[in-house]
Amino acid sequence: MDSREEEEIIEKGMWDYKVVTETRSSPDIDSYGDGKIRTENFMKNLRILQEYEEIANEVTPFGDLDLNNKISYLENNSVRIYGLVITGPSKEILKLKEEEWVTNIKVGEVRFWNWK
Repeated sequence: MDSREEEEIIEKGMWDYKVVTETRSSPDIDSYGDGKIRTENFMKNLRILQEYEEIANEVTPFGDLDLNNKISYLENNSVRIYGLVITGPSKEILKLKEEEWVTNIKVGEVRFWNWK
């Protein structure tokens, strides 16, 4: 499935209940194109969040988000991607060391999951 596609399957369940299965995925980073497009998308999302900053401040564990200040800083200094967080089985994540574009891997918190 293309990473931008959404799939919804509706089946008739037991006792006439509707069973809905949805599959969604975020686009790969390459799907966003170059850094300029990624930056524009990130800034666009910050501005949307800024419209609801009062609500966002209520649910964030970080206190006041002060988005006016942060957006101003990013507009003057740009957005830079330094890393990312990946969740999954440690063995699979450690396989990324073999990739040319990966410069460093740090496995943080490890929890045991039933992946069956």
